[in-house]
Amino acid sequence: EAERAALAARWQRAVSGEGQAVCVAGEAGIGKSRLVLALREGIAAGEAAHEELVVACAPQTATSALRPLVLALRRTLGLADAARTEEVTAAVVSMVDQLRLPRHPAVPLLAALLEGGDLPSAAALDMTPEAVRRVVFDALLAFVAHKAEQGPLLLLIEDLHWADPSLLAFARLLIEQLRGQRVLLIATHRPELEAEIGDQPHLLRLALRPLPAEQARQVISSGAGAARGEETVRAILARCDGVPRFLEEFARAAAERGGAAGTEMPDTVADVLESRLDAVGEAKTTAQIAAVLGREVTPALLEPLSGLGAAAMAQHLETLVGAGLLVPTPGAAEQAYAFRHAVLREAAYASLRRDRRRILHRATAELITRANPDLARAEPETIALHWAEAGEALRAAALWRVAAARALGASANAEAERHVRAALAVLPAGRDDAGEETRLLALQLTLQLGSALTALRGYAAPETFSAFEGARHLAEGVTDAAALYPAISGLKAFYMVRGPLGEARRLGERLLSLAERAGEPALLRDARRRMGWCLTSKGELAEGEALLRR
Repeated sequence: EAERAALAARWQRAVSGEGQAVCVAGEAGIGKSRLVLALREGIAAGEAAHEELVVACAPQTATSALRPLVLALRRTLGLADAARTEEVTAAVVSMVDQLRLPRHPAVPLLAALLEGGDLPSAAALDMTPEAVRRVVFDALLAFVAHKAEQGPLLLLIEDLHWADPSLLAFARLLIEQLRGQRVLLIATHRPELEAEIGDQPHLLRLALRPLPAEQARQVISSGAGAARGEETVRAILARCDGVPRFLEEFARAAAERGGAAGTEMPDTVADVLESRLDAVGEAKTTAQIAAVLGREVTPALLEPLSGLGAAAMAQHLETLVGAGLLVPTPGAAEQAYAFRHAVLREAAYASLRRDRRRILHRATAELITRANPDLARAEPETIALHWAEAGEALRAAALWRVAAARALGASANAEAERHVRAALAVLPAGRDDAGEETRLLALQLTLQLGSALTALRGYAAPETFSAFEGARHLAEGVTDAAALYPAISGLKAFYMVRGPLGEARRLGERLLSLAERAGEPALLRDARRRMGWCLTSKGELAEGEALLRR
């Protein structure tokens, strides 16, 4: 009750124009979502109009720069998943005009962000990467402020511990700038994120703890059917450590078994959740497929993966909603569902046999690529994860490379590092029998890692040097001149800046050799320019000038 009162008080301060932020921390099942839901229901029961914006983070988007916020923004703008480029651009132009921002560069940047494509390069916009990022952040901050002008805004960021680094940075910036706005920002997260948020005078931290025994007993007694036997109640208390979600699940299980003394109880939470899944009969298969798909699912994806028709799928979804496993997603542009709690999705996923998991991940990757190319283009890292779980390392790594390139282009260097490390973790490039394609892909990824680390930690950092040294080692085993040229160019640029220049010269000579073998005049001019720059930097002015003049 104290926590509910604290949230309600912060909402009233936000309504009066004192922007507030609350971080609700706690382990899975401790009651974070329930606490926020109680506030939302209390606000909805009042007569005053208000605005809501829900940003739902998930493991699948933990490396996708700003993706949960982009999806929330798309919903707010009424853009369906299949919205055409013209529709997205028109919505962005309207939004930018409402926010009274200059159309350039905000429109091309935000339109690309909402479509999930590559952002226009900083060079093409005649801006630095940091300036591009600032334009995006400023537009998003202006959007929040505009929503708050229309009515008091409740901005909920669910599961912030799964936020990508860019979203986390934006959340910190937003919290800093809330003062004077009619905004209450609530972020729910696991305890390990505590230090990442920062401190502000208007930021309240609520740490939810396990329930004491008396309150835990009340939760059990109010469960479906009420567990009646004292022996059963003590057994539940011993298994749940005061976690409300687990108490409810065990109470439900006890009630379904009669609840009297001597009732046989499952040993673990996993056993209870497994029994919940078994109780829905054939709909369990749909729950398992939904768990593979991720946090939010649609009938359009579930039907082909399950082989069920629309009527049968509708029945399965109704059963899962009735059993409290899934809930309809409010505000979605098309019919969608989400698991009521992360632990339910985890249980459904864990109940799949490993071979069945691989089959479903492969089918999901193929289906999304074929039937939803916009999503595949917007979230290559999501498709990469499915291919990795299906055992297709090369396909997964190639898509993570695409995702890393996009992140680097958007100055989302921390996300780029995560994409590359995920790809290198599944790629067998270090094996003696690794083929040229695998080694080349590993080389390209390692150079991306070097670029990301250079931006994050600088050229002198040991991790940066290690990445480029790894790239140099991989380059020794690749012979495809056209494919190798960009990799050696990036490697040479690193040694030009960091040194030693002798290594840069050796790589410059290799570039000249590759360009001559490729027989492309453009490559040859580029190689001469790079080598001329290197020789000039070493003090070999005459030789350098001669190459530069050619």
